[in-house]
Amino acid sequence: MYYKADWSEARERIEAWWRGDVVDRVAISVYAPRAEPIPGHPYPSPVSPEQAWTDVSYRLEAVEAYCCHTYFGGEEYPRLNPSMGPGTLALFLGARPTWMMDTVWFDTVLDDLSEATALSYDLDNQWWRLCQRLVSEGMRRGRDRYLVVLPDLIENLDTLASLHGIEELLIALVEHQEAVRRAQQRIVSLYSEYYDCLFELANGPVLGSGFHLHAPWAPGRMAKVQCDIGVMISPRQFEELAFPYYVQQCERLDYVIWHLDGRANLRHLDCILELPNIHAIQWVPGAGDLPEASREWFPLYRRIRSAGKSLELSVEIGEVEPMVRELGPEGLLLRTAAETEQEAKQLLREARSWTKS
Repeated sequence: MYYKADWSEARERIEAWWRGDVVDRVAISVYAPRAEPIPGHPYPSPVSPEQAWTDVSYRLEAVEAYCCHTYFGGEEYPRLNPSMGPGTLALFLGARPTWMMDTVWFDTVLDDLSEATALSYDLDNQWWRLCQRLVSEGMRRGRDRYLVVLPDLIENLDTLASLHGIEELLIALVEHQEAVRRAQQRIVSLYSEYYDCLFELANGPVLGSGFHLHAPWAPGRMAKVQCDIGVMISPRQFEELAFPYYVQQCERLDYVIWHLDGRANLRHLDCILELPNIHAIQWVPGAGDLPEASREWFPLYRRIRSAGKSLELSVEIGEVEPMVRELGPEGLLLRTAAETEQEAKQLLREARSWTKS
């Protein structure tokens, strides 16, 4: 790969991580400014938030500029992320966007949750057409240079929250449970249709797949799966009204990493760990809580690893070594950033000698 000469070695380590194993060192994704940026690719400046998300030429120029100025160390890799906000599937299903520079807000479109059963795979949705064009153009311009990953589709209850409203969905989870079940069944089916098309466009059968910004590459059909609204529902509601549909979704994938976000979501962990085809957990404590490197979370990490799941964490560069020595390198992927390319390379060299203390 043009922007990452050691991609074959990185792939081997990531594949071992998915298996809960290790090759020559712990899996580390570290990025830093290039010591010598590739010339001729200045960062473009968008004229508006909408252009930043929807202008294909701008997005391709932006990712190429980023690649030319960034050192992709260890298991970090150059990629085009074609997301149009967190929960791009909702956009394909009719949600109306409000573009911001750092995120996208969606206006609800389902006044009644029963309307979800009428949602369809809409070939003429302008955002779906735009996403396909972005993926296709990225594959054309980025081949042998960077990967085109899959957008942050999001699924099931979180997608219904975008389409129907959070408060409205919480009420439905109590008062209209059968409507919630039927709506999720429709969302699972539509998710698969959109996923399958994007996977083929991004040449997944040959190249494997990545997903959004912070999920690792995998040698097959992979997705990051989540239920962020889980912080607002009970374990019984999760088990009865969410779990069956995540089972269906995960059965259609080869590799799944569960994005576990927020302390309150830990109440569902036992259920999540029972999901077939969940290979890894990505833990995010949430705003205002203790960082991932806090020792308070170490019992959680051991619980996840003892369940046979790999673990992905984002930590400061100085926290990488203590984490590895405490937890061991097997099935552990640590994401971090370095101030310089030299610092990143030194981290990777030293990591080969670390062992569990």
